[in-house]
Amino acid sequence: MEKPFFKPAGDLAVIVEWKLPVTPELNRYITDLKFRLELGEIPGITDIVPAYSTLMVFYDPGVIEYSLLIEEISRLLPREQSDRRKIHRNKTVIIPVFYGGEYGPDLEYIAAAKNMSVEDVVKMHCGSVYYVYMIGFLPGFPYLGFVDERISVGRRSDPRQMVPAGSVGIAGRQTGIYSISSPGGWQIIGRTPVKLFKAENNEFLLSVGDKVIFKPVGDKVKFSDIDPECWGDLYGNSEGD
Repeated sequence: MEKPFFKPAGDLAVIVEWKLPVTPELNRYITDLKFRLELGEIPGITDIVPAYSTLMVFYDPGVIEYSLLIEEISRLLPREQSDRRKIHRNKTVIIPVFYGGEYGPDLEYIAAAKNMSVEDVVKMHCGSVYYVYMIGFLPGFPYLGFVDERISVGRRSDPRQMVPAGSVGIAGRQTGIYSISSPGGWQIIGRTPVKLFKAENNEFLLSVGDKVIFKPVGDKVKFSDIDPECWGDLYGNSEGD
């Protein structure tokens, strides 16, 4: 893996960035580094946030200087994949989705814009296994890649003041799930009853490195028929990659 670039992000954070195409392999390397930094217990580090091709490390400059932090991060760069997978096994999660109608108000717009049927858009969206590249924006909101280029579409020009929790959207070649109700500008194509974030115990359904499969719900199933707490029933096979 090529060495990263370092740049300050204000006075309390450093961005570790790789000038490489976004791939699951790069993202796994970044999460490996996060794991090594956590195990290293470097004094002064207050938080570590992985993203598509970057790792943001927050620190207390009263405890560790910027230059020394860079040295410590460089020292812990993985030469090969660490034992993270032995402790944090990634999983594949199947997410049931009610597409279109009141649950997916932008589905017909995407179909018309792409000159295809609603059924084809749903089929393409469900036809990929998505990798969780990062969690952000909202607690538990997964950024998933990548949707088929044929249904890639930009964000709305007029963001909604409120998008319901569980809404499944597309923005560019990303797809994601609103973990809580929030303003947002993604194109909404469906909604899942499944909770992604349980605030009462700060528990998250998905983690970076997991995989997601979207499954359309049949016409005979009602939104209220699916238990939003049924995390255990949604897991597919656990895997180490």
